[in-house]
Amino acid sequence: MSSEKIIVLIKIIGNSLLQSSNFKILNPDDYLSDIRKELENGNIINDMLLFSKEVKNEFGEIKREDEENFYLKDIIKVEDDDQNILYLKRLYWKYLSNQCKLDYGRIMSFDGIKIAEKQAYTMNECELNEINSHKGGRLEFESKEDWMKKTNLFVNVDGINITNFAKLGLSIEGLRNKSFSKEIMTAYQYTEIGKVSLKFSKSNLKNLKLTDEFKNDLIDAIQSNDPKKFEKITREYGQFIPTEVILGGRVYFNDIKKSLDNSEATFNGASGSISVGSLNTSIKYNSSDSEKTSKFYSFNRMGLLGGKHSGDEKFDEKAWIESLKDYQNWDCIEFKNPISIFQLLSDDLPDNLQDL
Repeated sequence: MSSEKIIVLIKIIGNSLLQSSNFKILNPDDYLSDIRKELENGNIINDMLLFSKEVKNEFGEIKREDEENFYLKDIIKVEDDDQNILYLKRLYWKYLSNQCKLDYGRIMSFDGIKIAEKQAYTMNECELNEINSHKGGRLEFESKEDWMKKTNLFVNVDGINITNFAKLGLSIEGLRNKSFSKEIMTAYQYTEIGKVSLKFSKSNLKNLKLTDEFKNDLIDAIQSNDPKKFEKITREYGQFIPTEVILGGRVYFNDIKKSLDNSEATFNGASGSISVGSLNTSIKYNSSDSEKTSKFYSFNRMGLLGGKHSGDEKFDEKAWIESLKDYQNWDCIEFKNPISIFQLLSDDLPDNLQDL
């Protein structure tokens, strides 16, 4: 490996616009993965910036996973005046929108949030903000609606809209009369890494363009005044769209003590058994309740949203956090400020349909 370093002009570009530039002395024979570490120490690069190479006035990005396969000299552009240029391209919100299918509505369900089958709109503009938060907490539930809300990624938000969507999710799946005793009694410890937020103004819905199919189905439902057609729309296009989405990673762990205490109180002195996390422990119970349990309730010891985990029984938090430096490993970890899918055409809807 050459020890001769060169002066490099680092240009940071956004959506086709130059945003800033810096000079740095670097080794052209270093791998990009090592260059990234060096630039991180100098606060020049972060998780939102990708190495980029200019070819015929177009910029191509180097994926994080490929940085260890490219040398710095492979992507540097040498100008006529012998100036060495390194381009860093800022992650565009559109990449994240496509990755997480944010152009699709969402549906609250017994087994967690679901992405609608059909695309309702395309997003023309979105506000992207870096968060880089690290927090932990405890997840408990007070009611069916509270359980439905929190397991569908509305953890730290309240309001009549959220409650209505939770009730709608329960009704659609025929769960209004279902016993949620098992789910409500459980508790989880969690760690959350928030990387970015994506949001658009609720008052500026012109940033969303309806797909022709969705618009035609909506107009047809309005003109027919057939409730079944509106129900079909929510099944196919979703119940709501979140106007703010937090991307990153979250890991849940069963709160063993809470589960043991509550399970013993409810199932004391009965026959049968349920497993508790990864412990070699079972709780005896006798129940004629043959109801199914949700995927969220049923995960064994640990549940994961975003990031990479080796699959070993022992969770490596450091490696998981490191994996979240790659935007391709981010997932939706929280939704905020949802609006009904029907509000996308609110001006065309009768008053009695505004709250659907």
